[in-house]
Amino acid sequence: MAPKPAIDINIIWKSVHGQLTADEEKHLQDWLKEDSSHRSYYQQVKRYYESGSAFTGSKSELDRAWRSFEGRERSAKKRKFVQKMAIAASIAALVALVSSVLIWQFQPAPEVITKKQVSLIKPGSGKATLFFDDGRTYDLTNSGNLALNEDGIIIRNTENGLAYSGGELADGELRYNILRVPRGGEYVLTLPDGTHVWMNAESSIRYPICFADDERTVELQGQAYFEVTHDGQRPFRVWSGNHEIRVLGTQFDLKAYQNDETITTTLVQGSVRISLKDNPEVQETLVPNEQCTFNKNENILEKRKIETLPYISWRKGKLMFEDEELSEIMKTLQRWYDCDVVFASQRARQMRFTGTLMRYDDINEVLNKIAKTNEIKIYVNGNSIRIE
Repeated sequence: MAPKPAIDINIIWKSVHGQLTADEEKHLQDWLKEDSSHRSYYQQVKRYYESGSAFTGSKSELDRAWRSFEGRERSAKKRKFVQKMAIAASIAALVALVSSVLIWQFQPAPEVITKKQVSLIKPGSGKATLFFDDGRTYDLTNSGNLALNEDGIIIRNTENGLAYSGGELADGELRYNILRVPRGGEYVLTLPDGTHVWMNAESSIRYPICFADDERTVELQGQAYFEVTHDGQRPFRVWSGNHEIRVLGTQFDLKAYQNDETITTTLVQGSVRISLKDNPEVQETLVPNEQCTFNKNENILEKRKIETLPYISWRKGKLMFEDEELSEIMKTLQRWYDCDVVFASQRARQMRFTGTLMRYDDINEVLNKIAKTNEIKIYVNGNSIRIE
């Protein structure tokens, strides 16, 4: 009885990462149908690759698999000679296959190759710039104090962020401020009604220094987490281009970067209604643990059920990714670490990863966790990162 042929391990890798051609998919399916041992091989190697494409991995499962293979080989020695030879050949194919996985999985994790001082790349910190509509600007940090009195409206900047309180509209005229958070920054804003806004890097918000009597409206570009103070008489609206969110009192995350193809609203508490300025009939209402994505190119809204934690973890000092393309992960890191990223290949851009990164970690630790998969190489040169 001849041993079953072993499939090219690259085909299993490409299957896990969704990169099979039509011919390779047919070849894989035919091979899986040939024998139950093939299906067993596939499932084991698939698990190994899936764990290898995460930021952390466990050796214990592979150790158990290895002991299992050794056990099969010892049992085979008790069989008749002809059977023993056939089984040994089959196990040899299996060991060769799994050995290649073990070598790939457990070779030492590559260190990020640094050509110059990497100290140029730092995690973000509390910093922003405050703009008044009369042309005044103030550079803000969490360690700097600022106290302004604008016709009875008190504006204070402290270690807890920027906050507005008191005052009324003068002659019913709205006066606006813009809070702009740069790349490598974050800031907390408390609006005149008590609403808290956590601003992420490379984001800006425009708002009146005192809200009108009938509504509360702000404009956002970038990403922010809103904890809206309930006011049944004054709905709270957030505009981002053509996209409007209307709430009374709730908690939600809005990701609306100008250069992204989508605007994403993730609801944590309460309810929100999302609509389009140029087509108000197109709208969605969200309840907690739902997310709405607006596709700018197709001008449509799509709603789905989700686990909110990965989308709001940035506010708690973590960056969580689940089956995320590396290009999107690095876009997040670019904004937070204020660095430049270059991909040497489309293959590297499209690789998918699952894992959690600590938001305030040194960039070396973050990049080494990604490079630990052994599927990419990362080079750091000053403020630039190159991925191959």
